[in-house]
Amino acid sequence: AISHPRVAASREHNLPPPDFDETGYVGRKADVDRPHALCAGPYPVITILGDGGIGKTATALKVAYDMLDQTDQAFDAVVWSSSKTTKLSDGEIVEIEGAITDSLGLLSNVGSQLGGRAPGDPETEVLEYLSEFRILLVLDNLETVLDERIRRFLSGLRGESKVLITSRIGLGAFENPVKLERLSD
Repeated sequence: AISHPRVAASREHNLPPPDFDETGYVGRKADVDRPHALCAGPYPVITILGDGGIGKTATALKVAYDMLDQTDQAFDAVVWSSSKTTKLSDGEIVEIEGAITDSLGLLSNVGSQLGGRAPGDPETEVLEYLSEFRILLVLDNLETVLDERIRRFLSGLRGESKVLITSRIGLGAFENPVKLERLSD
């Protein structure tokens, strides 16, 4: 977990290793440039949209790691939380044990990554962290937990933190969308 006293002192992260770590990230420079620029701009919520398996998670990971690599990086920490509920294993789709399945679980996970331990609704606690520190919060596969609590959470964002979302469906007025298309041959 990223503890509260250390968040402002260093650039911490809990990013998973990218699937493209060995091969490199290929073919989507423009798709990375736009969310990267939006994360540096005034928009609090950026959503990478696209069909399943098109590369939304890889693109978000690339953007997040690039932000960490910058010497003039604008964020004190990068926090990753995924709501992915299934994975491909041995040619079949299987349920991920212990997967986050609702918005309360997602916000609780983010709160624990930030070192939060306050009882009650984690939404308020996470919003306080995001307003006090400059955090890039990456919410992967948000379409699996999208509900009114998430919309309320996003409408409550204040300060310099940003939320980078991957989803198959958009959030409407809450976001600045980046639509991923299929890679060309």
